[in-house]
Amino acid sequence: MFSCKKAGKLISESQDRKLSSFEKSVSQKASRKTLQQLFFQARLSYKKIAILTEFYNIYETRVLNGPALKWVEDDNPDKIFEPHGFQVIEENLFSTKVPVSYPMLKDVIVRISAITGVLRKEKNLAYKIRNELVFEALQSSLIRLITLGITGFDSPIAQYSVAETKSTLEGFQSILAIYKKLLDEKDPGKYDTINKLLDQAIQFTAISTSFNSFDRAVFIKKYLSPAYSFFTRVRISTGMIAAGDRVPVNPMALSLFDTNTFNINSFSPTARYRPTKERIELGRKLFYDPILSATKKRTCGSCHKPELAFTDGLKTALAVDEKTYLLRNTPTLWNSALQKKQFYDSRTSVLENQLSDVVHNQEEMKGSLKESVAGLQNEPVYITLFADAYPDENDKINQYNIANAISSYIRSVIAFNSDFDKYMRGDENKLSDAAKKGFNLFMGKAKCGTCHFAPLFSGL
Repeated sequence: MFSCKKAGKLISESQDRKLSSFEKSVSQKASRKTLQQLFFQARLSYKKIAILTEFYNIYETRVLNGPALKWVEDDNPDKIFEPHGFQVIEENLFSTKVPVSYPMLKDVIVRISAITGVLRKEKNLAYKIRNELVFEALQSSLIRLITLGITGFDSPIAQYSVAETKSTLEGFQSILAIYKKLLDEKDPGKYDTINKLLDQAIQFTAISTSFNSFDRAVFIKKYLSPAYSFFTRVRISTGMIAAGDRVPVNPMALSLFDTNTFNINSFSPTARYRPTKERIELGRKLFYDPILSATKKRTCGSCHKPELAFTDGLKTALAVDEKTYLLRNTPTLWNSALQKKQFYDSRTSVLENQLSDVVHNQEEMKGSLKESVAGLQNEPVYITLFADAYPDENDKINQYNIANAISSYIRSVIAFNSDFDKYMRGDENKLSDAAKKGFNLFMGKAKCGTCHFAPLFSGL
C-alpha cells in the first residue's frame, strides 16, 4: 500500500515553505521581480505534487491551478465561479498593463495554502490511494505533460512550461522511488530502466529552457513516449493496472498515439447500448437514408461526406431548403466520438442526443424520429437489421435505437494513422523537417496546442 504518511509529506513540506515565503513577501509588498521569482519556486513545488492532486482531487485542482477564467460545473451551469489559484497570480504578476495587486495576491495564496492543508489532512487515504491507482496517476501525469504541460496551457503568460515539465518529472521520480523495493522484487531492473529514461527526459529540458525554442517533437518522440511505453509495460508486468473498462485512455496502450489509445467504451453508453458490428452496419445504412429528413432528400451523409473528411467543404452548412446557409460550419466526424461535449456550445455530452437535435432541427433536417420509426417498421430490410442489432429488445425499432445505431457508426469513425501519428510511433521518415517545425510552433510559440490538444488536436 502506498504510504499515506509519505503522500502527505509530498503534499506539504516543500509547498508550505514556498507558499509561506511567497505570502510573507507579498505582505511586505516586495517588488514585482522578487514576487515573480517566488511565484516560480512555488509553482515548481506544486508541479511535483500535482501528479497526485490532479488525479485524485479534480475539483481542488481547478481552484489551485485552473485557467484564470470564470467557470461552471457541468451539473450546475447556473452558478458561475470566479477563478482562484496560481494562474490568477500569474496573470497579475506577469502583466505589464496592471499594477501588482497585493491584497488579491495574498488572498489567493491563503486560499491555495488552505486547500493544500485540507488535502494533507484528508481522511481514509488508505482506501483511496491504492498502488494501482497511484501508478495510473503517474501515467496520467505523462499524458498531461504531452497534451498540456509543454504547450503553455498552465503558464500562458510567464511561459515557465519547460521548467515545470522538469519539476513534474522529478516529482514522478520521487513517487516512483517509494516503489523501488516493490518493483525490484516483482520485476528486477525495471525501476532502474524507467528512472534512467526519466533522467534523460529531465536532461533534455536543460538543453533548451526557452519556451519558444524548445523542441517538443523530439522531446515527445525520443523521451516522453519511450518513458510512457516502458512505464506501461512495467504496470502490466507488475499488475499495477486497475480493473474497469470506463477509463478514457486504454491502460494497455504503449503510446498516446497508438490506434488503440482511447477506450471507446468510456465514450459510449452502458454495456447494453455499446457499439457492435451489427449496430455499426445498421447505423451506416441509416446515415445515408433520407427517411430521417422531412424532405426525404437529405441524409446525414449529405453534409458529412467521407471524401471531404466527413464535412461538406463549405464555409457554413447549407440549410435543408438548399437555399440558405446556417451560421456554423459542418464539423468533421473523424474522432468526434471521443469528444466529451458535442456542438459548438457543448450543450450535450452524448452522441445520441446530438443526433436527435440535428434530426429535429428545423433548418438542418426538419425531421422526426417518431415518424421515422413508423416508416422503418414498414421496411423488411430494416426489420431484420434492427432485430440483429438489438436482439434482446422487445421494441426493436424505436427512437433511441435509431439514434444509438447511427451513433455506433460514428463511434467507428476513428483514425490514428496520419503521418504525424506514424512518426510518433517510430517511423522517422513520415514527417518532414518543415512539418516538425510546424508542430513545434503549433505546440509552442503559437500556442495552438493550448486549445487543440494532442493527440486528437480537436479540443478534447
